Amino acid sequence: MECHSLKSTATGARLTRRARFPTLAAAVLLLAPAAPLGAQELVVPRSPDATGFHGLTWSPGNMAMTATRSGERVSVSPVELIVVGVRPCSPSHLAGLEPGDRMVGVDGRDFDKLGPPFAELKPGLTYEVAVVRDDKRIELTITLSEIPENPRPSVTTRPIGTPEKWKCPQSSP
Repeated sequence: MECHSLKSTATGARLTRRARFPTLAAAVLLLAPAAPLGAQELVVPRSPDATGFHGLTWSPGNMAMTATRSGERVSVSPVELIVVGVRPCSPSHLAGLEPGDRMVGVDGRDFDKLGPPFAELKPGLTYEVAVVRDDKRIELTITLSEIPENPRPSVTTRPIGTPEKWKCPQSSP
């Protein structure tokens, strides 16, 4: 079992929250900066009773959140999600979600009546997602899937310097 982290940053209040939790595997969704919370990284656990994979990147307009600032609990709500990216061939892409869509509900329940967005959604099930596009509310049908084993390689590179920095003797011809 691996441990993955969830990091939240509120730029205006200089609030940072880090939590670690065990998962079997995880999908990472990057959430673009939006006031008042700032950049968000969300790690979604993957297991038989975990949240399904949707392939979205969104910007939290006002994502519901409870955190601690100067020892006091702070709540931010209601939830509003703006789609900023859709992974090609993902369930969201196949459902017709597009960047710029403002997600407002799932299965007839507006997000202000839900807990965390997508917390209850399971892989293999079909949901009606309500979005506002061009000032019109539309319903899209999405069937969530299990997250692919490795949707994006997690290998990165960095410079390692020159042979002089490695303190290696130069080879002679």
